[in-house]
Amino acid sequence: MFLFTVFMLLQYHDLRDRIVHLMGPGEIGRSTQALNEAASDLSRFFRLQAGLNFSLGVAVAVALWLIGLPNPLLWGALYAVSRYIPYIGGLIAAVGPLLIAASVEPGWGKFLATGSVIAAAEFTAGNLIEPLLFGKKTRLSPLAVLIAAAFWTTLWGTVGLILAVPITLALVVFSEHIPHLRVFRVVLGNTPALTAEQRLYHLLLAGDPSTAAEEYTQYLAERSLEDYLDQVAIPALSIAAKDSNSGILRREQLVGLKETTEEFVELCKDLVEMGTDAQRETLRPKSSTVVGSIIVIPGRGPFDQAAGELFVLAARMAGATSATCTSPGGLTGISAAAAERREGPVRYVAIITVGGVTQTQLELLRRRAQRDLSPDQLGVLIAEANKSIQQNAVVVSEEKIFNSLRSMLQDIFTTIKPVLRDS
Repeated sequence: MFLFTVFMLLQYHDLRDRIVHLMGPGEIGRSTQALNEAASDLSRFFRLQAGLNFSLGVAVAVALWLIGLPNPLLWGALYAVSRYIPYIGGLIAAVGPLLIAASVEPGWGKFLATGSVIAAAEFTAGNLIEPLLFGKKTRLSPLAVLIAAAFWTTLWGTVGLILAVPITLALVVFSEHIPHLRVFRVVLGNTPALTAEQRLYHLLLAGDPSTAAEEYTQYLAERSLEDYLDQVAIPALSIAAKDSNSGILRREQLVGLKETTEEFVELCKDLVEMGTDAQRETLRPKSSTVVGSIIVIPGRGPFDQAAGELFVLAARMAGATSATCTSPGGLTGISAAAAERREGPVRYVAIITVGGVTQTQLELLRRRAQRDLSPDQLGVLIAEANKSIQQNAVVVSEEKIFNSLRSMLQDIFTTIKPVLRDS
């Protein structure tokens, strides 16, 4: 293996040219970029690994010197070199110092102290330093490192274990530039396999609203509720509606998905209510008194009701405390809203659909809402996935068409702002 490595280094330029040729004359730019990225990532990995191992070797040597173990520099150097062997390097380096500690003192004190030093170094490096130092820079998932170590060790023994991470890292870098190697990027890479909206849909389909709510909370720790709904929740519901309309989901799957979605929406409401008063205050305008009502009408799509409830949640958190969502949606919801309408003008009617509503049905909803509720303004939120309705929105040209929750909220507060100031 050593001779094989030396030969490859001597023939580096010729080997590089042959790899570029195999990728095709028309892909010289892409292949060169892949080779450069692989070389850069490997160089960074080796530099970080060398710096970490050297630092740990010095720390172990100093600790063993304080303990009084003979030849601490030797054991520190051996520990630093052995750590290039993943997983078992630290154990190998611990054998010598432990044997010496057991032989130079009749008691167990020095033996236990030596073992504690090496165990502490391994724990600190493996659980604190390496995740922070390497992080996403290696492009490898923890599972990929285990698979690579097992595979290359089986193939080449100890040398394969040492070279497992560098070889696998180079393979993942190449897979990002070569479509035929995409499977390695998905299986071995550390980039998320699913986008945020795809993962939410997957969790809901798997009947796991609790995990979905946990990730919702984590998202809100860094981003706003409007961003979450626009970039994650609404697109996920749109995917669900698309699968439902295309017949991909069986009847029992669809029923279970609706129930899980309803539970997820309730969890979102509860989590928002559990937020601190300070957090809610930062989301509200200066005045929270809205004259007149804001009525949200979900379409009759299978997941429009959930989208409407989430929209009302965002509107209330933004200060529109009079916002309500009809249940059920569609024409029945409009009739119920008209029957329960209280004194005061209807300032805004928002019709929301994430899929499953035809253009004709949407036009019918618009006309009925205008007739029965007489709002000052009417807007229609159509999920981005439903582009066929968006592109043919001339039938609702009198109203405003939106493809994001944030833009519709901005329009709502533009409409009610004069009333807020006068109240």
